[in-house]
Amino acid sequence: MGNPPPKEDEWAFGPIGSPFPDNPVRALGQQNMYVALWYKYGVPMHGRAWNNGGVLECSFPYKTAELFGVKDLGGQIQVLQYKGDHNTLGFWYEWIKYKDRFEKTEIRQIVHCGDSWPILWKDRPEGALLGYMDNKTELHCIIFFAILTVGNLQVAACFGWNNNEYRERVGSLQILIELPDFIRGYDYSWQPFSVCAKFGDEKEWFPVYVDRKGIISPCVCTFDGKQILGKADIRNEKASAAFGGKENVMVGPGVQNQIVLCRKARPGYKFD
Repeated sequence: MGNPPPKEDEWAFGPIGSPFPDNPVRALGQQNMYVALWYKYGVPMHGRAWNNGGVLECSFPYKTAELFGVKDLGGQIQVLQYKGDHNTLGFWYEWIKYKDRFEKTEIRQIVHCGDSWPILWKDRPEGALLGYMDNKTELHCIIFFAILTVGNLQVAACFGWNNNEYRERVGSLQILIELPDFIRGYDYSWQPFSVCAKFGDEKEWFPVYVDRKGIISPCVCTFDGKQILGKADIRNEKASAAFGGKENVMVGPGVQNQIVLCRKARPGYKFD
């Protein structure tokens, strides 16, 4: 059964100093920074809101100035909310790089109001800032270009299989990503092999796995006192990691102390 048709974005309204709304949408990686919207002379612009002891505070960029406080920001402030999950709302929010904004347009849309997009300068040396981009002129308020130029990054990888080590040119690969808290019905944790290999109704942590030539899970293996990321075969009590030009394998009781990536359903959720 697929997701329901996506609903409209939901915003909480209130002046500065009013009670801070529930279920706000947080800026990526920030503890107290949320997506806000305000109109100046009828023109929408996005900025940042934060919870100041239970009341709403916010800041907006305008030309070369920062607007904040009741003196600068009269009227209603809007704070983006996410009440529910993708099963009830038909969508979720995610932060993407500016350069990727034209990709996957068939399945995602940029959050905007008029020509204003919320944009996050995540790697600002003095601390992250949330502002807006004017889509009409592509001007980034508070100079947000720094986050967009990250250099020529390359992915290095190393895998072990059939007693061999494969590195450098490994072909296509997949990388596990962690979804935001407000759309994830489970939590990740690294647990001992002995915990995730249990059976029965009281089992709490389930291994993250792929079913491909065996049930394979991510595993931190310890060899000669040093930890290295490899894989575990839960069914056959086997773990291995690739280094030194080969796949290094352990089997039997020694596997019980290795650490496996697991997940646990949150209250109100369950795994299929």
